[in-house]
Amino acid sequence: MYQAIRSGCVPVVLVARKQETLETIALKDIIDWEAIVIFVDTGATMKDSIQNLLSSLRAVGEEEWSLRRSGVGILAEVFTYHESVKPFDAVANR
Repeated sequence: MYQAIRSGCVPVVLVARKQETLETIALKDIIDWEAIVIFVDTGATMKDSIQNLLSSLRAVGEEEWSLRRSGVGILAEVFTYHESVKPFDAVANR
């Protein structure tokens, strides 16, 4: 997911149980992952998983894609390490 965000892409994550994933995902208290990531429930079979993936992606409208890409852009900047410290950097170089 980190690589997708750093590349400016909206992450699509296949999950067996979405609610459990949302409860345990890193930085859940400060990042609204549901507003950025598309979580797709896996099915009982690989065919079900692919169908769920395709229908989930087709259901996303242009406005929603745009909002998610905006969120990705903000997170990509937060996840970038800079030579000199900038506001909201994860780690300060000292």
